[in-house]
Amino acid sequence: MVFGLGDKRALACTLFGTGALVFLGLDVAWWALKKYVLRRNQLPVNEVLVFNELGEECVREHYENDRRGLDDECSNRFCRKRTVRRITDEIDRAAYSVDIAIFLFTSGTIKSAILRALTRSVKVRLISDRMLPVDVHIYELYLCGVPMRGTQPIRTAIMHHKFIVVDALSRVQEILEERPRYLRPPFLPTLITGSPNWTSQGFGGNWESCIISRNIELVDKFQSEFSRLWKMLEVTKAP
Repeated sequence: MVFGLGDKRALACTLFGTGALVFLGLDVAWWALKKYVLRRNQLPVNEVLVFNELGEECVREHYENDRRGLDDECSNRFCRKRTVRRITDEIDRAAYSVDIAIFLFTSGTIKSAILRALTRSVKVRLISDRMLPVDVHIYELYLCGVPMRGTQPIRTAIMHHKFIVVDALSRVQEILEERPRYLRPPFLPTLITGSPNWTSQGFGGNWESCIISRNIELVDKFQSEFSRLWKMLEVTKAP
């Protein structure tokens, strides 16, 4: 985790760990966060994930590791399992919010990470192409109370986005204003976006690419578009 309570090495750590965010203007908080991320650079600002035909070559190695009780690691740099885990790692870091816009979603691994976020009281919202949750994983999230909206039947064009925004600064501030918290955990705004749908084919059968970005301006642009869509699709929210 980039930010931590009690870490006196950085002003931003104190700023966000103690909850001063609600007392400062958004521009000031934004500046402090950007400076901290770029200065500390404990995690890469941008990270590229690649899915290709080599992703399944380590299946046997994972099987043997599991059978012998060894760490679930392998030597395959394109390992599908490890690459998908990079996505779920970012969801597991979420402290306040996870906003999702996805066309197809059948990945049980990502669904489990979202369910873990819910147990931490993280605010999760989901926009899909369909008004009603027809996929079993989306439907399970719906039953767990995740607010959902879709573009059909009010639009003929499809909602083809595939992105996740974790703990965008504007969204965190919105959540804190709605329900102030005495203890405010540290957070790191993150964007996950790319070509694959969250399916077995997208993660294991196609040539696809995805980026994980902690570029503050980029995170904000995607959060802004999600918020605009969320407001526009008010009429399609699930009952």
